[in-house]
Amino acid sequence: MRTFDIYENPEGMQDAVKRGWSWPGFFFSIIWCFIKGLGGTGLTILLIAFIDACIYMTYPVRVNYYGQPVGYSAIYIIISSLLPFIISLWLGARGNNKRRNKLIITGYKLEATLQASNPESAITMVINKKVIDSDIINKKQSSNSELDQIEKLHSLKEKGIITDEEFEKKKKEILSLDS
Repeated sequence: MRTFDIYENPEGMQDAVKRGWSWPGFFFSIIWCFIKGLGGTGLTILLIAFIDACIYMTYPVRVNYYGQPVGYSAIYIIISSLLPFIISLWLGARGNNKRRNKLIITGYKLEATLQASNPESAITMVINKKVIDSDIINKKQSSNSELDQIEKLHSLKEKGIITDEEFEKKKKEILSLDS
C-alpha cells in the first residue's frame, strides 16, 4: 500500500499524487513529465539534452598516433555521462512534489490523503466516501422532515383537529415510508 494525496479542482476533476519516490519519473523522465502535465520541466530536459548533443558534435576531436580520439576533457565526459542519470534521480525524488505544486497552482485543493494500491483505487475510495457521506446527510435530512411531520401532527392532535387514532395511523405511515 502506498500513500496518495487526492486533489480536486472546482469542476470536480480529481487527481492522485503518490507521496515519495516516483519510479516512472525516474525511468521515463521526459515522457513522464509531459504525461503528468509538467511540460516546462520536460522541455527544459529536452533543451539540456539538445545543448549537450550540440556541444558533443561541435567539439573538436583530434586523433592520436594510434587512431584513438583525444580531445574531450574528462570533466565534459563525466558531466555528459552523468547528466541524464542526475536528472532521472531528481525527477524520481522530487517529481511528485512538482506535480503536487502544479496542481495547487492550477486550482486543485487537497481533498484527502489515504493508503491505496494505485492512484485509480485511491480516487475511487474518495468518490465512494463522498457518496456515503451524501447518503448519510440525505437520511438525516429526511429523518428531520419525518420528525417535523410527526410534531405537526401532534400539535394538530393537541388542538383537537385530529383524533388519537388518526394521529397514530399517520405516524405509522410516515415512519413506514423510510423502511
